[in-house]
Amino acid sequence: MAADTRSPRVLIVCGQPLPLQGQPATGVGLRAWAMGQGLRAHGIDTVYAIPHDILPSTPSSDLAILPFAYHELDRCVEQAAPTVVLLTGWTWVNLLTPRPDRALVIDLTGPYLLENLYSRFQDPVSMPWIKINALQKADYLLCGGHVQKNYFLPWLMMAGYDLTAPPLDVACMGLDPALPNRMPPFPEEPVFLHAGLFLPWQDPTAILRRLVNRLEYRKKGRLVLIGGMHPSYAFPTGNTAALAKEIERHPRVEVIGLLPFETYVEKSLKCSVAIDLMQRNVERELAFPHRTVVSLWCGLPVIFNDYSELSSPIRDRKAGWTLDPSDLDGLDRVIDQVLDDPDTTAAYGQNARHLVKECFTWDRMAKPLADFCRNPVKRVGQPSMLDQSIHPLDDRIGRMMLRFKQSAFYHRVKSAKTHSPQT
Repeated sequence: MAADTRSPRVLIVCGQPLPLQGQPATGVGLRAWAMGQGLRAHGIDTVYAIPHDILPSTPSSDLAILPFAYHELDRCVEQAAPTVVLLTGWTWVNLLTPRPDRALVIDLTGPYLLENLYSRFQDPVSMPWIKINALQKADYLLCGGHVQKNYFLPWLMMAGYDLTAPPLDVACMGLDPALPNRMPPFPEEPVFLHAGLFLPWQDPTAILRRLVNRLEYRKKGRLVLIGGMHPSYAFPTGNTAALAKEIERHPRVEVIGLLPFETYVEKSLKCSVAIDLMQRNVERELAFPHRTVVSLWCGLPVIFNDYSELSSPIRDRKAGWTLDPSDLDGLDRVIDQVLDDPDTTAAYGQNARHLVKECFTWDRMAKPLADFCRNPVKRVGQPSMLDQSIHPLDDRIGRMMLRFKQSAFYHRVKSAKTHSPQT
């Protein structure tokens, strides 16, 4: 691609709700919004593209947002006239026509194939082929953590990338450098917060049940559980939905549905500690949970696992407690410390804020992408390892399946099926 003399302009394509207009946001939507805010902090013009059925009726006035139909993504991109297109996830790539004068960036927002082991939302046979086909078309890629990078590199190798210099950088989740302040009145007794979507690859049920039992035994403390099913996709809810119903009438538990991001932050600021400890599995080992970063940003120390990338900074900075989720006796000891030692909890909360200021702000998050956008380079692709074994018809069928599953019609059918009365 010849040197582009235009000022950088990035179009961020996201198929999940952003944290605006009073609507609940997903982790992917929150990451896309934060990435855009980080790019703006670096002086780069940023526009968002959101599907019609995801976009609020009146978009936020401080963001440039273009609605689009799933089958008309090309038209939306042409309208935005970006120098760089950022796709939040590889599933969008095959809906977009490549252009030699426009760089294509993929933010690998999660290990979809591992999530699909639990959700069975997509065809596990066709997904790897479609993924490799999509990855071939990127000029630059991002992912959410160093452990995730090691997971994605073999996929890039299969897609024909030179792994001696892969165009894949880590962009850990970041939020506003102006952290929110916790204001009195503070809770009379410790309040534990657990929040997030109810998803089949995330199982906090044994932990939360143990917490409720401990609070009842100690006759002290409360649990606030905020969550619900995915607002955009009809994923199974796993075990957490049933637990929420089981404990919602407990006198020490408050169960709340999904909240708009600003309301969620306000609620978080009134809590004492976040509990984000879940059963271990292959997806959780790779996860860099956005909700955990939000809790730290709100000044909440976190009860977290001891097996993922975010565990070390939380433990080393004393921004919370890390433990094996199977160690329920150890969990009891942490709960007791929170109940009995408010000074340590408060000190850990301050450490959480310092950790975010030093590591997890959106200007740091967006810097690798901002550097690329100032000098975007089109990658000269090489054939993937599978090019000789995939018949052109198979590729066309895969594209047709993907287009259908991202169409407005498919979303309406899935939604109707999900919300229909059970017989």
